[in-house]
Amino acid sequence: MDAPPTLKRPREEDAGFGEKRLRKDPADELTSNVCGDICSLDPRSIEDIAYISNPIVIEFEKIDKLRNLFLSTVFAMITEQSSKLHVVSDLVIICNAKNMVVGKYVIEYIHQKLQDAITASEWNKVKIILKFVATLAPIITEVRPLFQQILQFAIDSKLDQLYYGVCIAIPYLFANSQDVELPNELIELASNYTVESVPSELYNNGIGADENQVYSSIFAAVKQLQGEDKSWTALQGKLFTHRQQVTAPIIEEALQNNPISKEMVQHSLPQVALPDEPKPSKLSPRYSHIYNHQTSFDTVPPITTYQGLFFRDIIADTVNSLHFAPVEAGITMYQLDLAFPIDLAPESTSIEQLEMIDKDNQSGENQPPLSTWKTEDVAVENIVNLLLSLPNPEHHCVFYFKVLLVICHESPANVAPVFGRAIRYLYSQLETMDFELRTRFADWMSIQLSNFDFSWKWDEWVNDSQELDRNHPKINFIANLIGKEIRLSSKKRIKESFIAQDEEGEVVNLEEFYKYLETPLYPEIPVAEFIRQYDDDLLGNSFADLLTAFYNERASFLEEKPLVSAQDEVVFPYTAPDMPLRDIADRVYDFLVSTYPRTNPEFKELCNDVVEAAMGQGLSDPTRYMVNLLVQTYCYVGSRSIYSVVSLFSRDLAKLKFLMGLESEEDFEQPALSDEEVAQRQRWFIDAVVRVWYHHPQMVFLILEHVVDFDLVAVNLVLERYFAHDLVVGNYACYDSVVRMRGEKTDASLFELAVTKINEGGNEWLTKDYYGLAKAWYRHSEDKSKAKEALDTVEDLAIKEKIDGWQ
Repeated sequence: MDAPPTLKRPREEDAGFGEKRLRKDPADELTSNVCGDICSLDPRSIEDIAYISNPIVIEFEKIDKLRNLFLSTVFAMITEQSSKLHVVSDLVIICNAKNMVVGKYVIEYIHQKLQDAITASEWNKVKIILKFVATLAPIITEVRPLFQQILQFAIDSKLDQLYYGVCIAIPYLFANSQDVELPNELIELASNYTVESVPSELYNNGIGADENQVYSSIFAAVKQLQGEDKSWTALQGKLFTHRQQVTAPIIEEALQNNPISKEMVQHSLPQVALPDEPKPSKLSPRYSHIYNHQTSFDTVPPITTYQGLFFRDIIADTVNSLHFAPVEAGITMYQLDLAFPIDLAPESTSIEQLEMIDKDNQSGENQPPLSTWKTEDVAVENIVNLLLSLPNPEHHCVFYFKVLLVICHESPANVAPVFGRAIRYLYSQLETMDFELRTRFADWMSIQLSNFDFSWKWDEWVNDSQELDRNHPKINFIANLIGKEIRLSSKKRIKESFIAQDEEGEVVNLEEFYKYLETPLYPEIPVAEFIRQYDDDLLGNSFADLLTAFYNERASFLEEKPLVSAQDEVVFPYTAPDMPLRDIADRVYDFLVSTYPRTNPEFKELCNDVVEAAMGQGLSDPTRYMVNLLVQTYCYVGSRSIYSVVSLFSRDLAKLKFLMGLESEEDFEQPALSDEEVAQRQRWFIDAVVRVWYHHPQMVFLILEHVVDFDLVAVNLVLERYFAHDLVVGNYACYDSVVRMRGEKTDASLFELAVTKINEGGNEWLTKDYYGLAKAWYRHSEDKSKAKEALDTVEDLAIKEKIDGWQ
């Protein structure tokens, strides 16, 4: 008799399921969900916070991983998303009402983090933790000793940044408490210290006339919030204190259902060990308003008020802490209004709507008056201040560019006008703006426009373009901005963006800006004119007709081409048909593109043959022709990209050093050249690079950077060229290149060149730019002694005094 069929489940691989899938640990899944929910807490939904607390209090003592990750997530939230600090505090208090063990662990964990931050002199992190501790006052036995200890330490140690941190945390004590005794005691203690004002010239960004130093504003701002009667009535219902009304019923219900205690259990918070030699505070950052100048009412709270410092602090901490996640930082900033009451952070409102609100406020129709603050203005102004902070922003500028882009992408219709007003204001301040900040502003605007189809109201700048001097900061900015846009797109695309609508609504071309589409290295000499003069000087009149025919043919070719790249515009006539010396030029070209290695003796022979051919053609300076032909051919062969030409230089470094008359590690019999002859060849090298890429200065700067790095050309010769034509102040790309080349060997010569230009005088704007240049370099100099020697020779005593202020 056959055995009955079994009911055994077939193996997964037999059923076609492939390899066995591991089951996810339920504890890991719960932990992941809980931490994910905490990271996405919605400040508007207290019910969500209460719901999230349930699995935490139930499993907190059972699952070690949940407990550890919960604690680290809480700390990450208060440091990386400061706008949600009070929401995280609500969660912890509710959890403590249900299970006191949660509160105990959080207090101990936070205390350890505070101790670590103090030991490391991380005063900004200490500030954030103190804010959190203040909001947790209902579950802490006594916070008075800790606050008094740290504030007294800041006063005794003259730590401005720590003093600021304690003072700005004082109003947080009202998040879950109405007691005014401790805040008043702390204000009394804080009154014994005054933050010293930083000299007016130090880190002065030149943006607006009402710049304020953040640290020195804090005490007056908090004192104003306290009020003359010291009752803090101005704080009631403001900031985050409105949340007490919604959390109280949930906490009360949790306590009633708590089988252990019907009263909120409090935990002790010990004092901390203070370092004997704390690291000094950072200098007080300066803050410039961008928006309040443009309307009759305030769209952002003044930085002299606590509300202004409150928002600046939250935005700076959030953005700088999320440096690894610019998209998340941008979204958090765009949603800033969701974390606070509507009278503090109103929902998205246009300027036109705010004008109506202000009008009704003035007439008394709105009682009490409604807020005219615009949350998008608050976020953008604070981020732009971070971007334009001196001497350096906290992170790379491109990070702040990305954050601003994300904010704009979240709601282009609402945010684009906000950006437009910021750009217009900064443009209006270009005459006084710090030179280094102009370059950052141009970088930001070029990236901003490139992400929005290069759309801008160019007609607003037409009059400036027509009336102002070429060296005026606004014209310099326009030319550099358009140059950056061309590098990000094409001349054809940028030309199409120069449009506006006339009074009848018809689209008109703004031909005024077409002149900026040509970007010659030397703005005073057009591309075609420079190339023609250069070639005539190098080759002589015997080539004139052939060169003219070649130039015309190239021009016709480019006119017919729909999309012209910078590579297409390279003019290389040496291998053109019927051109004298074409045979030797072809040999040079073939030598460089050869797929098999060419030896050093072959290169030496080629150089000699070029000189002989030039002599046979009757050229006035055969050696100059030889250097030019070889270097220009390198640039032409590698014209596809900067990487290509630098790779060629790197490959043939020994050969190029022989060409320059320099010592080489390879077996090369060097020509017997004097120092002046070597320097002359290096100048010809620079000339040749300029000749090929005259129409695209960025390539000139990048190639010469690498050439200097390869020790083919002396850096002082490159710098002299840049200063001779005022490129270092006239072309932002040149300024960036010089900054990258700066070092111990170049600092002294840079300051000497800048001071020479300052003393020469002449054009008013150029003199001011060179002063700004010297000031920017001086503040970044690690060893100012060499720079100071040069600066002592500045003839204008007022300028000299301002630069000396950057000690």
